[in-house]
Amino acid sequence: MKKVDWLLLLVCLVVFLSRLPFLNLGYGVDGDAWRVAVSGRMISEGGSYTPSRFPCFPVHEYISSMLWRGGPMALNLGTLVVSTIGFYLFGLILRQLKVEPVWLGVLALAFTPVVYINSVSAMDYLWGLTLILFGFYSLLKSNSLAAGAFLGLAAGCRLTSVTMLLPFSLWILLQPRPINRPKEIALLLISTIAVTILCFLPVIQIYGLDFLRVSIGDYPEWTGVLRRGTTGVWGRLGLIGLMIGIVWAGAAWVRGNSPTRESRNLAVLPVSLIVVLLYGTLYLAMPHESGYLIPAIPFVILLFGKILPKEGFRTVCILLALSPFFYIDVKYSPIERHHHRRVEQMDYASEMVDRAMAIGPNNVLVTGGNWRPVMESLSMEREGEAPVFLSTPDLETLDGFLGQGFSIYYLTEMGDFLKNTMGERFSKVSPIEISSERMQPIDSPSFRGVLLDNTANRNRQGAGFNPLVWKPFPHSNLYRNDSVGINFEHIFNGAKAQHDLSMFTPRKDPCELKKIGEDYFELAWPSEGSSWGMEARMVYDLSKENQVDLIFECTPTADLYPQGFAAMMWASYMKCALDRRIHFWGEEENRTGWVAWGEGEGKEIEVGTVSHAGVPDLPYEEGAQTLNLIEDPEKKFIAPFYYGLLDGDQNLETTDDKILYLVLFDQTDPIRFAMWNFFRNESGEPDTHSPAWDWQYAIRDPEMGKKYGYRARIVVKQFEGEEQIWEEYRRWGEDLGVELPVVDEGDSEFVK
Repeated sequence: MKKVDWLLLLVCLVVFLSRLPFLNLGYGVDGDAWRVAVSGRMISEGGSYTPSRFPCFPVHEYISSMLWRGGPMALNLGTLVVSTIGFYLFGLILRQLKVEPVWLGVLALAFTPVVYINSVSAMDYLWGLTLILFGFYSLLKSNSLAAGAFLGLAAGCRLTSVTMLLPFSLWILLQPRPINRPKEIALLLISTIAVTILCFLPVIQIYGLDFLRVSIGDYPEWTGVLRRGTTGVWGRLGLIGLMIGIVWAGAAWVRGNSPTRESRNLAVLPVSLIVVLLYGTLYLAMPHESGYLIPAIPFVILLFGKILPKEGFRTVCILLALSPFFYIDVKYSPIERHHHRRVEQMDYASEMVDRAMAIGPNNVLVTGGNWRPVMESLSMEREGEAPVFLSTPDLETLDGFLGQGFSIYYLTEMGDFLKNTMGERFSKVSPIEISSERMQPIDSPSFRGVLLDNTANRNRQGAGFNPLVWKPFPHSNLYRNDSVGINFEHIFNGAKAQHDLSMFTPRKDPCELKKIGEDYFELAWPSEGSSWGMEARMVYDLSKENQVDLIFECTPTADLYPQGFAAMMWASYMKCALDRRIHFWGEEENRTGWVAWGEGEGKEIEVGTVSHAGVPDLPYEEGAQTLNLIEDPEKKFIAPFYYGLLDGDQNLETTDDKILYLVLFDQTDPIRFAMWNFFRNESGEPDTHSPAWDWQYAIRDPEMGKKYGYRARIVVKQFEGEEQIWEEYRRWGEDLGVELPVVDEGDSEFVK
């Protein structure tokens, strides 16, 4: 009787217990996990096979049909139990192949971030991996028939598992002991194919071979492909561990003491390499999810176990095991970030489902692809009838529902899609209201619109206004429909170490929206959720006619400013400017007067940042993010305001609707103006009518725990000329009760 490996069992128990706090937060952030839950319920209640998505995952879906009544806890716990069995199997494989220490190799697999995250969801990745490991362990025990059967079951969980036939066959070919290799490979192939076909029989009966299809979509940007395939799998600390392992292995090879020279490793190394190459190739073909690389992870660990000395292998495993709990240059560790995402997903989806249940049946809610399975699943748990949920319907489908008397609603983020799909019929559909914790409707003396937080406006650049309409032109959004206005966009510091943090973190960090008075609103960013540890709040006062008054306050709590400054930036993506330029009173070379920023034609235009005259440039080190940091050396502002001109009715052929968009500040030195022009026109050139009119606030020598801030005002009025600008500037100073810079208005050329 074999001795029980109590240490391995203890490690697996620790792994199991470490996952328990995450089991009841929905089915996972991946919409496919929710599709599995819906599929399981429909199979159970309908009695016939219903796929979660193509190319179908029948083994996992049928198991889910037996667990769905237990909700997220049951399905996620099922994944955890199967995952833990897989981790134990991996320990047996390491022991069989004499890779030590076994317990540390198991921890490395179990705590690799992408494995940890997917072991507490309803996704099928870990089900497939465990069955692959069963198959590989069967090969180690010289049972090719069982190996093929397990591989067929793995294919029933994820069809790509059949690619393991190649490395499994190679393993048989490279065995040093005398065996009948053709026979063993034949047994492997026959059992794999037979079990795979058996698993897919319910699918084939309904769809024939048409189930062999996937929705690929557009190929993502390479930056995302690289991120998902590296830190998305291993975490930053784990990726550092892999790099250390590679260097260590190379050094060992050069010194001549590499374990790869041992004959007992001749089969393990090429098989592991083939697995890594196979799944790497599959990922690059469809690089949409980090989870696609999960089957390669145990073989990467096995590979390091064979090419590294024991000290090197221990180092790599320790860093991988710590990776989900530690962060480098980011606010949250991988598991913390995943936890926050699941909480936010559940909060947002629950709010939307409550609203959907309120509108009831005989209605349609267009959600987009990711939210549909989440809302369908949650609605099944509510009392009453839900509306019909649609992902991205075509015009024929929408017209069909309208013809049946259905009302059509949509999540805010689907507005542009429906507008493009429906054209003039878009007026027949309505947005579904978002909770006041995510969205506040605006109906002030001069403005109508919506103020949203980062969650509600996630697909349109984050928290801010969308739309914001000046009432004299009730059909004209001041800001682009696909973007946002007055959006807290960046925090940056000129340091290389915070390069990645210097773009878009305030858009992603948790923020809180609330109404604090009649036409008064507040967006707050708690320091606990800030990537920079920056406590911040912006108050919006729309109570006066034709103006939005802003109060910004912030308190740095984390010392992340080695260059001696903390800079913040706000963006407004204008919808229909007469041209891209902003105008201010300042200096240009040797001239003082009105200065325009954004000059040029075609692709050769001014963009970037303008600072106050006499203020030293912000420092930065090589390798820092400098996109918004470097100031123009020639143009500087003197008076703390700038303005641009908008087309009121957004018909450029009319000329009697020139609108002033004036932004004023209560101080000079910390303020910086910026203009960017990212959106392109039909000719591929920067669209002069869609600039970003931005500003920045820079704190020099920030002290931790000290409160900083500024006040600003945005004036929207019919444009009347130069005197109007100065009158608003004087009124602003009087309202503030402070003395603003006095300028000589004479001898200047005013831009009309």
